Amino acid sequence: MSEQPQELTNFDLFVIALSIFSLVNIIWYIAPLSEQINSVVLIVDVVFSLAFLVDFFLRLHRAPSRSSYFFHQQGWLELLSSLPFPYIRILRIVRLVRIYRPLRTLGPRGIWKRLTVDLAGSALLVALFLTIVVIQYASMGVLWAEGKNPDANIRTASDAVWWSYVTATTVGYGDRYPVTDAGRLVGVALLTVGVGLFGVLTGFLANTFLKPRRAEPEAPQRAALDDRLRHLETLIESRLPAVTSQSPTAEGEAAPRDAPAPDEAMR
Repeated sequence: MSEQPQELTNFDLFVIALSIFSLVNIIWYIAPLSEQINSVVLIVDVVFSLAFLVDFFLRLHRAPSRSSYFFHQQGWLELLSSLPFPYIRILRIVRLVRIYRPLRTLGPRGIWKRLTVDLAGSALLVALFLTIVVIQYASMGVLWAEGKNPDANIRTASDAVWWSYVTATTVGYGDRYPVTDAGRLVGVALLTVGVGLFGVLTGFLANTFLKPRRAEPEAPQRAALDDRLRHLETLIESRLPAVTSQSPTAEGEAAPRDAPAPDEAMR
């Protein structure tokens, strides 16, 4: 396996967490659960695939040699593992192998330092990851709780994911809702956690758009300002010899020889 980038970014750590979670989901996919619960894992895997595709194209763009990365550094395996097909998700272990060496070199303290360098960005990625985890398990939980109730209106994986997302965002359309006590407990847990997670997301976006930024001159204004400063320097340099020649005699310098003596001047 080829060498890794020496420095891991927050997005790399985010992709690592998604890779581990997606590999864990393989267990849920092959577990003897209902078809709809397994379908929830497949729906969430589409979100993973989008993140992995973004990661692949970023690595391809940053690679010194794109052909070398794609063919010799097994980049094509990362591309295949990014696709939302159940039986090739095991290839996502390639990402873990690829970053194992720099991750081990970084160590726990280095990882914590990396996360605290950009605290706002790290909080955003952590909240995004936890939101995906919470929505998946809330969807699986509500399907398990409501599956045997004949009056349930959350019956499919699509219904469950829709209900989980709408509940977590506190929108609450009311078209899908749990009718059993167990399902309502899932809803209470989802509301409690989802409000905090989406609060972090919305707070980050609000801070990004509303925080004051330094007013910097635009490029044309900077160019005009530079031209005026150069013109001013030229004027100063051209006037400097004349000003120097007309300047008064420095303090302590002897008076000119032909200057009249003080007594003679009074006469």
